[in-house]
Amino acid sequence: MKNDDFPKLEPVIYWAQSTTEILIMSKIQVAYDMPECYQTFERGVESTSDTLRLHAICMEGEDKITFFDSGDIKLGR
Repeated sequence: MKNDDFPKLEPVIYWAQSTTEILIMSKIQVAYDMPECYQTFERGVESTSDTLRLHAICMEGEDKITFFDSGDIKLGR
């Protein structure tokens, strides 16, 4: 199966930063008030000097598979 065969959602992303550090947390969940998906596969992080992309496949059952992809997150300075 290709990732195009699954419903696609954006993961929930939490962001905090100071002048010297950046903290990025991601939860694989359908909405902020929903439980997190605990069976994830093919989790990945791709980064360049100015973008970040997070992706994972969530399997909640044989007939309920969702592909989570943040798309390119533009990083500032």
